[in-house]
Amino acid sequence: MCKKDIFTFKSMDPPQVTVHSGPEVYDVLTLQAEHRSQSVWNGTLRGEKACLHPRRTDHELWQHLKHRPLHPRILDYFGRCGFRGVVEVGCVPYDWGVITALIERWRPETHTFHMRTGEATITLQDVELMFGMCVDGDPLLQAGARDISVQGWQQLIYELTGWAPDENCFTGVSRLYVGSLVAYMDGLDAITDQSAEVNVQQRVRLYLLWLCGGTIFPDKSGCKLSLDFLLDMRDLSTMGTQAWGASALSYLYNCLCRASMSAASDVCGFLSLLQVWAWERLIPMQPSLRPPREPMSPPEPHTALARKWTRCRVRQNEVRGVLAICRDVLDNLNDGQFVWEPYSETIINGLPEWCWRGRDVWMAQTPLICGIYREWHMVDRVLRQFGREQHIPGPCTTFDHLHFKRDKRFRVTQQDIHYFEFMAAFWAHRRDNIIRAELLIEASRPRLEYFDWYHRHSRIFIGNPTHDVDRGYQHMAGRHEALARGHQNSYKLALSVGNDPTASDAEKVLAEKFSRISVESMTAASLGTRLSFAPDYTPPTEYEEPPIVPVRRRQRQAVHRDEVRSRGPRGGRGMDILVVSKRRNNITRKLLLAAGITAICFLIFRTSPGFSSFMKFAQREPGVTHVLVTGGAGFIGSHATIRLLKDSYRVTIVDNLSRGNMGAVKVLQELFPEPGRLQFIYADLGDAVAVNKIFKRNAFDAVMHFAAVAYVGESTQEPLRYYHNITSNTLLLVKAMAAYGVKTLIYSSTCATYGEPEKMPITEETPQAPINPYGKAKKMAEDIILDFSKTSDVAVMILRYFNVIGSDPEGRLGEAPRPELREQGRISGACFDAARGIIPGLKIRGVDYNTPDGTCIRDYIDVTDLIDAHVKALEHARPSKVGIYNVGTGRGSSVKQFVEACKRATGVNIKVEYLTRRPGDYAEVYSDPSKIRHELNWIARYTLEESLAIAWRWQKAHRNGYN
Repeated sequence: MCKKDIFTFKSMDPPQVTVHSGPEVYDVLTLQAEHRSQSVWNGTLRGEKACLHPRRTDHELWQHLKHRPLHPRILDYFGRCGFRGVVEVGCVPYDWGVITALIERWRPETHTFHMRTGEATITLQDVELMFGMCVDGDPLLQAGARDISVQGWQQLIYELTGWAPDENCFTGVSRLYVGSLVAYMDGLDAITDQSAEVNVQQRVRLYLLWLCGGTIFPDKSGCKLSLDFLLDMRDLSTMGTQAWGASALSYLYNCLCRASMSAASDVCGFLSLLQVWAWERLIPMQPSLRPPREPMSPPEPHTALARKWTRCRVRQNEVRGVLAICRDVLDNLNDGQFVWEPYSETIINGLPEWCWRGRDVWMAQTPLICGIYREWHMVDRVLRQFGREQHIPGPCTTFDHLHFKRDKRFRVTQQDIHYFEFMAAFWAHRRDNIIRAELLIEASRPRLEYFDWYHRHSRIFIGNPTHDVDRGYQHMAGRHEALARGHQNSYKLALSVGNDPTASDAEKVLAEKFSRISVESMTAASLGTRLSFAPDYTPPTEYEEPPIVPVRRRQRQAVHRDEVRSRGPRGGRGMDILVVSKRRNNITRKLLLAAGITAICFLIFRTSPGFSSFMKFAQREPGVTHVLVTGGAGFIGSHATIRLLKDSYRVTIVDNLSRGNMGAVKVLQELFPEPGRLQFIYADLGDAVAVNKIFKRNAFDAVMHFAAVAYVGESTQEPLRYYHNITSNTLLLVKAMAAYGVKTLIYSSTCATYGEPEKMPITEETPQAPINPYGKAKKMAEDIILDFSKTSDVAVMILRYFNVIGSDPEGRLGEAPRPELREQGRISGACFDAARGIIPGLKIRGVDYNTPDGTCIRDYIDVTDLIDAHVKALEHARPSKVGIYNVGTGRGSSVKQFVEACKRATGVNIKVEYLTRRPGDYAEVYSDPSKIRHELNWIARYTLEESLAIAWRWQKAHRNGYN
């Protein structure tokens, strides 16, 4: 072939090329087969069927407020409860086309909108700035709502609102017809300055119930209000400390996930938030705002940011109602048309303080809680919304891909309860899970890598370019995409020719022209970034159906009786036999296929490292001792775990994280990543079923039992909790050990079982006479263990230790209690908090004890020495033998002496405040460690000053705990 023939073009029939809408890889969008975008692409959702119907029950509310404005006394309560912004923003009109087009891009797998320009979502920042709702506070658990009958709700409504609705006002058990509330509210007298305070509070609750059920948490009925939120309105003074904004976002996430499925026809939730979010960020969707007011006109009230969209909007320039146009706008969206950071510091500082008081948790990666709805706030996928560099996010494994199927009809199991408790504990630690990322730098390499990854894993556009319409708006985004991909492939081809050493100069000049045309065209179309993708990226040219993911159904769809009757005569008897035969053949094929897949999966699982690790924990291995450490995520338990792992033990941690710290577990997992060394199980020892499963699936050789609540002062306030947590849980643990043949128990007890002895120091023969519930519960647990040992050959070691301080000498672990537990925590933690300025000073309770300086005397034992005693006890444990040992230094130090030592260790002159005694405290307690020294060859090695110095080093290096 001559060179001139290379550039000779011959006419040909145009090929049938299908533009691929994405994703190329389905490991992120695992629900694509069931997703709304798939039905739009396949053409099963077209016309009116494709448009979702937003449900709201607040039209009457806004009409009512228009004719009967709220009295300032009611508005004052709304402000204190955190709802003033919602009321002042007012009624937000919904654009069905915009909402539907956004939901077509909502992904329940990631809780984000998969825009053409990257992932985006509604965050806690949006909720608080737009509507002023609190996002940092106690979660809305709605505990006990399922157990209330209609009569119970009637009584509660009457107690809180003064209204006594009859049973005809109810639908089901916990929902109320909105019409009945409207009729009652219209008949009430207006609130005045002379109205009684109780009447004002009752009216406030009625308005809040209407606002929550109609605007913030509406269901899909369109005419009913949920009463569950009334439980959190008992005390209006505490509503302002609850995270209503986070709960509203959780419920909205759940509603969006449900609406994004193909079968959905309606959508509910806080859609006012979704609508103003779209106006704030999507430039093509933004209506115009009215020009500023005249200088002499009164200014707009100082309120939430969303007010500008309901008070100053000009509707003539809006994109409204037409789904095809809205979908095409999003399909053609470029990076300059999406406002990633609409809230500048100037804007934020111009808002009232209650619109940004929760900014510390805006970037928290945490579950959001609204009753049974627990949805994750996935900040790590939308870092550009906070001005940070967006990295390639990891796999979204924090929640099940069908999590949104749970609703009020969902049957709650014990496992669900534990999961709910875990989520609540995670929310309590939200400040420990703030996403940290570097500030955004334009055109940086990680960003290009992200876009490369994103285009492989995302649904780029929704509308199918092959769906022609006879009239109305014609979808263009697919056609634009086809042209863009043609230019992208031409650019790659031109580059390959230009870099080919065998190409002639003429070919290279022509290739350069082609590449320049592609660059100019793509840049003009705002798609120039795609030319910087990795060289190996090739847009697929043929669309393949996504893999099917089975979605659980609540019940099998029933066949109408008339339809059943009509089938018989038409088909005849022979047809009936044929249908049954086919059905049986299908069932047989499915069973064989399932069996084959199961066998393959099992073989793969058997050869995987995870299965190997699992088998190591499930089987006993000669020369390896497998120790169960309960409470292993706690301060003492984590130090025990690291010592056991260092000494080549195999360890399983069981912890419910009520007092433990997941950060400590992560440190241990990073230090010992080898399969078969360490496993963590989230479980509560009070759950007998869970405990038995743990023992059934693991081959334990010994148990170190640390798990317990352990604050003397708290035990006097919540005694039943301590008896249940310590005594009952120990009983369940010992029963499981007996059932599964575990023969060694090292029990973590306390000197609190001795009470306040008349003679010092305390020996193991000192009579036990505890004076607080903590000590009493520990003694009861000891008695259970001792009685059990008398009828079995179990080896028992009981260690009664004194006040624990210090941390790991190598700086890997330390003490990081939750903020709400600092008041109850160890004195060392309080000293360090005062030295770091976290608290203004140290509070010493009790200066009138019968001691030399009037403060309590305690025996302070370093945590490393304490764990050494546990390991020696494990090594010396013998069948049918019981060992009881005091673990202390044998030296007592007063609280004042401790504070002076802490001042020397930290170099800070800590401010000290002296208060009255704390209930349940003893005057003087210190040990005689002679027995453990002689029998186990153990001795305390660290002095008080050394322990405090080591602990202070860790505290300085970990100002935010394990975060």
